[in-house]
Parts: sequence; C-alpha cells; structure tokens
Amino acid sequence: MMQPVVSCSLIRPMTMPVRMSHSSGPVKKTPFNSLHKELGGKMIEFFGWEMPVQFPTGVMGEVALCRNGAAVFDVSHMGQLKVYGSKRIDWVERMTVADVKNLPENNIKLSIIPNEKGCTVDDTMVTKCKDHLYIIVNSACYDKDMKHFKKYLSEFPGVRIENLYDTHAMIAIQGPASEEAMKTLLDKDKAAYLDKMPFMTRMVARVAGCDDCVISRSGYTGEDGFEISVPRKNAIKLGRALCNAPNCGPAGLGSRDTLRLEAALSLYGQDLDDKSTLVEAGLNWVVPKRRRQEGGFLGASVILKQMKEGVAKKRVGLIVDTAPAREHAPVLSVTGKEIGVITSGGPAPTIGKNVALATVPTEYSSIGTKLKVKVRGKAYNATVTKQPFVPHRYKKDL
Repeated sequence: MMQPVVSCSLIRPMTMPVRMSHSSGPVKKTPFNSLHKELGGKMIEFFGWEMPVQFPTGVMGEVALCRNGAAVFDVSHMGQLKVYGSKRIDWVERMTVADVKNLPENNIKLSIIPNEKGCTVDDTMVTKCKDHLYIIVNSACYDKDMKHFKKYLSEFPGVRIENLYDTHAMIAIQGPASEEAMKTLLDKDKAAYLDKMPFMTRMVARVAGCDDCVISRSGYTGEDGFEISVPRKNAIKLGRALCNAPNCGPAGLGSRDTLRLEAALSLYGQDLDDKSTLVEAGLNWVVPKRRRQEGGFLGASVILKQMKEGVAKKRVGLIVDTAPAREHAPVLSVTGKEIGVITSGGPAPTIGKNVALATVPTEYSSIGTKLKVKVRGKAYNATVTKQPFVPHRYKKDL
C-alpha cells in the first residue's frame, strides 16, 4: 500500500486551525488529562474541555504520523450515549435519518439529527447493539442534543438515555499502522479478527489488559483506524499503551482538524449547522433508500423535497491559490461578485496545497469551475475540485 508523504511546500506556515472556545462554567478534564501533560501537550479550552491542541512534534508532524503511521487522539469530550427500551429503534429513526431497523447488529452508521424544519441539529454515529443503541454526539452540541432528544421521549414510552461521561473515556488511533498496533494489544483471537473486521463495525475486547473495551473501526481522519470506549479507571493505561505501540504517537485537536479537512469530512458549527439542511451540505448519501421512501424522521418533508427537486446552494471543495482561506472568507465569482462563503479551510500538508470547503450557488458547483476567494482584502484564484482532497483509505478500500 502506497503511503502519502506530507509535503512542506506550502506557501505559508501552518497555523492552528482549531477554534478556541471558552465556557462560562468550570473547565472539564478528560481522564487522559495528566497523560497529555506528561507527554508535553499544549493545552487549550475547547468547548468547556481542557484539551491538547498539539504535542511537541507539532501539527505538521502529527499529520504526517497519521498519514504514514498511527496517531492517537483523545476524543473523550465527545458525548457517548446508550439508549434502552423496546421502542428505541422507533425513537432513533424519528431523531435521525438512519435506517436502524435494517442495520445489522454491531454495525455503525453515520447519520444526521434534523429538526422539525429539516435543518441540522448535529451529526451522529449510531451503533446497533444487542440490547441497546450506542450513539456518539459532538461535545459542543451535547446540551442542545439532549434537550432535543428529551422533547420527543414521551412519544416512545420506556425509552431512556444513559450518559457515559462519568463512567467511560474514548480514545482513537488513526492511520495505516493502527491495525498492526492494535494487534499487539489484543488477545490472539481478537487480533486475528482485525484482518477481516470491516470499517464501521464494532466488537468488545480486552485491550492492553483493559477489560470491557468497545472497539469501533471508525474515525475522523480519512484513514483506517479505531475509536475505543474504555472504562475511566483504565483510560491512562490504555492511552499509554497506544502511544507506545510501534509507529504510534499522540496527536491533538490541530492535526485532527487538518486531517478531517483533507478528507473533506464535515465539522458541525462550520460545514453543518441549524440553518441549513443535509442536502445543502452535500450529504444526500446519509439518507438510505427505505428512509427516502417512508420518511418518518423530523423535517422529512423538507429534506425529501430538496432531494427530489434540488437546492439553490451546495457545498463544494476548493483548491485555493497562494493563501489559505479560513472560515467565513467570502467566495467570489471571477467577475468579483460575492456568491458564497468558506465554511472550513486551510493548508492540506499531505498534498502541499491550500484547500477549503465552501457553500456556493448550485450553478457554480461543477468540478473545474473557476472562482475567487477573498483573504485579508485580497482576491485569490480558486477552483472547484473533487472531494476528498486526500483519498480515504478505510478498511473496505484497502
């Protein structure tokens, strides 16, 4: 398998692509906090959590590590939920666009949580387990997601939601070396199973001597990898073992954001929000056939109509000449008319180019369309290009 090598030929040095956010309440710490500091992590406040933005290797080094080896990320700030009750599948199909009824046990689906108007409350991962559903939501959206969920619980008697923040941590290992690293930490039979474990499935196993770990083959970098839910008491032990595995090391929020941008993966609050629909974000593919036919989810009338008739604006990928264009930068036509906006953007060190995700009128969304992006008052040439910017290399694609 060919491995991409990170280019250092960018015109401008890489800067922090992560939005720092300050909360009004006390800052929360994940169970890995002391390990981050021991490993030299530079800590920032991120939506109420003290999190590492980078380690001594730096953002560029961490991106290279993930693309060529394996990077280890603390994702304990994400909301982990278990949903119980005989009507749990009916409830989750009301809350999301996923087809959970037909989802095989221990399989995972990326989905969207729409509101009554069809706009996006959050994106989510739903796993179908034997006696419950396991759901991941964004940390910045956790409070509003829970409020939204609870609003509809009364329609589904017996359904209850369990929050795992107090009992579990979550850590991700991402990159082409992640499977071999995991094999060194698993029992022999579970290690052998990794050879055939598909992307977007899960299993329960003992990892590095830590019992009751839920291993999902999933991630947010475009690479093969795993996200592991672990009881809090074993978090440091597992984190240390992963960071010390062959060709592995710690990575922070800065590189994670760069990696997901290279992979053209949406970030809620920038590429997705509660003022636009999944169709406008170019995510029609998350609505499976049965849900398109039957509807039944919140905002279905709006979303399904847009899928049938089209929308006035779309998300596109851009290659931007010379200067990196960040969130909120205006997108212009070649004649200088302002037509859209950058939702995410910055350097893509793996390919040595500046890239961006943007929302533009549909007539400007064709591959190869020439546009301009305004950065610090100056217009730079940009071209609509195929997404992702760096090809995905999930297990099914290897």
